[in-house]
Amino acid sequence: MGDMSLEITVRGSAEQRFAAERATVTLAAAIESTDKQQVYDEAVSVLEPLVMQLRELSDRGTVSTWSSDQVRVYSHRPWISEGVRGELQHVARVQVSAEFTDFERLSGFVDYWAGKDGIEIGGVDWDVTARNRRA
Repeated sequence: MGDMSLEITVRGSAEQRFAAERATVTLAAAIESTDKQQVYDEAVSVLEPLVMQLRELSDRGTVSTWSSDQVRVYSHRPWISEGVRGELQHVARVQVSAEFTDFERLSGFVDYWAGKDGIEIGGVDWDVTARNRRA
């Protein structure tokens, strides 16, 4: 008999579930109006209490990290009917992200801010800690 070799190829995927250890919520203060300075001022006034609450939650250990982008203002002229453009609209928007470790506080935080004018909740991403992700 000659040289015989055996080749084994394994293909597939595996999945394992773990309990979430952290949740990152993204939200934005977003204001739209025909007055450019007004949208900027309102976005800043909506953002201030949000940032204050995030600082408090961070001090308590409920939020492990958070960040806020700068206020961005852009303009557009919407179409209002066939071939007719509307008045120039200005939009001020600032993105905020916060990583929660206390999910009960996260629930209350999202409920509270979702009901506020000028706030948009982007979503919640669930994850495990970096250490456990490696494991």
